[in-house]
Amino acid sequence: MRSHVEQMQQLTGSTFRPHDNGFFTADENWGVVPVHLLAERDGKCLDMPAFGIWRFQDGLFIEHWENPWDMKEFDAFWG
Repeated sequence: MRSHVEQMQQLTGSTFRPHDNGFFTADENWGVVPVHLLAERDGKCLDMPAFGIWRFQDGLFIEHWENPWDMKEFDAFWG
């Protein structure tokens, strides 16, 4: 996960900023965190809501899926 975020920072000149909304829900297996994504890259701006889904096992983070509001726009930004 860390290398993925570092790559996103590198691609955006360190402008990638996921801001949490101060709310999340979780249990021992799953967590859901709504966020707002902000970044600039090659003259394009990413500014959209998203949410992350996290899976835990034995108290450790083992999987993560990021779900942007508009996948077409998200892909165009990173593509």
